Amino acid sequence: ISTVCNFNKKTRCSPHLVFFCFCSSTMFKPNREFQAGLNADETRRRRQDNSLSLRRKDRENKLQQKRQRILERSSTSNTAVAANGNVNNSSSSQLANNDGSGAASLKERSRGKPEVTLSDLPKLVDGIYHSSLAAQYECVKGVRILLSQPNHPPIKQVIDSGVVPRFIQLSRECSHPELQYESLWALLNIASGAAECTAHIIRNNAHNVFIDLLRSSPFYEIREQSMWALGNIAGDGRELKDLLLQNGILGNALFICQCDFDAQYVTNFNHTQFVDHVPVVQFAALLTTTSWALSNLCRSSPPPTQQHLELIIQCIVALMKQAMHLKMSVIASVGQDTSSMDFANKLGAQHKLNNDVDEIFGNLAWGASYLTGFDYGDYDGTELLVRRLGEEGLISSFVNLMDYGNPNVRHSCNRVIGNILTGSDTHTKLCLNMGILRKYHAVLTREDSNTRERKEICWALSNITAGPTDDKLLLLEHGLYPVLIELLKSAIYDVGREALWALSNATTNHDKRVIAPLVDFGIVEALMAFLNRMNATTHAQRVSQSKTLLVALECIENILIVGQQHLVQHERNAFGKRFEECGCCDFLEALQTDEQIGDDVYEKSVDIIKKYFEGEEQEQAHSQQYLDGGAQAHSSTHLDYGLNTQANQNQNQAPDDD
Repeated sequence: ISTVCNFNKKTRCSPHLVFFCFCSSTMFKPNREFQAGLNADETRRRRQDNSLSLRRKDRENKLQQKRQRILERSSTSNTAVAANGNVNNSSSSQLANNDGSGAASLKERSRGKPEVTLSDLPKLVDGIYHSSLAAQYECVKGVRILLSQPNHPPIKQVIDSGVVPRFIQLSRECSHPELQYESLWALLNIASGAAECTAHIIRNNAHNVFIDLLRSSPFYEIREQSMWALGNIAGDGRELKDLLLQNGILGNALFICQCDFDAQYVTNFNHTQFVDHVPVVQFAALLTTTSWALSNLCRSSPPPTQQHLELIIQCIVALMKQAMHLKMSVIASVGQDTSSMDFANKLGAQHKLNNDVDEIFGNLAWGASYLTGFDYGDYDGTELLVRRLGEEGLISSFVNLMDYGNPNVRHSCNRVIGNILTGSDTHTKLCLNMGILRKYHAVLTREDSNTRERKEICWALSNITAGPTDDKLLLLEHGLYPVLIELLKSAIYDVGREALWALSNATTNHDKRVIAPLVDFGIVEALMAFLNRMNATTHAQRVSQSKTLLVALECIENILIVGQQHLVQHERNAFGKRFEECGCCDFLEALQTDEQIGDDVYEKSVDIIKKYFEGEEQEQAHSQQYLDGGAQAHSSTHLDYGLNTQANQNQNQAPDDD
């Protein structure tokens, strides 16, 4: 398996390689602009439009899973396919017996050594042009094995040999599908290389051959090889993605997405495990590769045209139906003829089909997440997309998969639903009506939910709480506020920050029906615990977290406002007393002594103490001195709130985005 810089591209592996890779996934920071008062119309936050970096780690993880999937499919014996009526039997016999050329055999030279080496390349190239069909097959396969090497496959050397046009020519040989299959495999591995490698096969018009084979070849393995190569091309950047769209890839892809399984089109050129016993495994592999290629066609700006978007939506809808059908029938599919296979094969085929279905779910959700993240400009693509996905039941499917057992599926579905929630209140209401809050609660309270999931869900919830009060109250009904408060109190900073945004947005309407339960659930203590953890970080980190600090202060003030609004005459603000008992005054006073905090944070902390923790006259004098003071704006003073402090000179440094 070659290591490539572009994680949208995949190399097809040689059958006997074993490769394991474990990699982490991260969620990228949303792009948001803080507005004073957290105006409800301004607090919905969209992610950065950075298609190059978006999901890089996740794509790497999915790439390794895909490679492992191919290895599992390929790691079987090298015996010929059993005579079961599959079309490749006659082709295999023809290629095996028609060996009159005397071409050198590519058998293993010695135990533990590879079948072919780079030194064989000139002989292999000569054999590819030989008149003998068997010689052509052996030599094409030899070059393909070279291109499937795990480290530094000789893609450039193969290109320099001038054999690429011959591979393309042989890829059209529908009368010899096994030779066609090996030629396509070699081409798709070339397409998985660097950009100049992909450009070379494009200049030789290979992409149109691949597109044509999606419909013209009846065999699933040939279609999958072609789709895999097209996925590698689409993953090489915007220009090549647009080239494929302009040359009609979506129409032929839709043909595959909508076709029904037919066992007569199953071959087994690669001697893949389980195909002889459960032929639908090969069809599932084709659908999986198609879903991955489709996700590559969805990524990268600019967004698709309205015509292309409609075709993409139809592909997503059809593939989701296929995946759901496979999911429901997988047990029946592997259990129809238990006498022809042992128990291990039965379980293996079932496991394989389940993995393919999971990968289809994930790929479709990633594709939809890219589409929901675009700014369509010339037409309202987001509205069209959400409406069509809603009509076809796709949004409901993504919501239902939110608490799915596979974390990679949960992550991709979480992303697409999160993007929809950044839209209008109508889009939010659509997701709420489908039960998204129940799913969010289920995932946040799972023992195996990870930091990435919790951070992503808290981000999505912050966009819900930025909406109408009725939406905020729905979180209360579904028991999400205690969960958010616990995350604010004890989760790592990145998760706690997103929980803070969700809770702070919930307080913006100053509605006692929301804020009083929050106080009962312990939001005061959680806020102070979070702020104290921030205070324990380095000075440079605290400066970089100024925006988060300001959000926390806004949340504190919103809670105190509600406490003040419902006071009886001469009664003390109960919420203020609770903050005071948790050290809020000490924190705010210490905050004012930090000479490098921004003016907005300083002023907000002064304002909260002035309004809600007594000492009005002294603070008025202090505030006037701050406004009039020039270089001595933060000169020393004594604030009589039962606390003593020295306010140092403010450096008037603008806060950095955290």
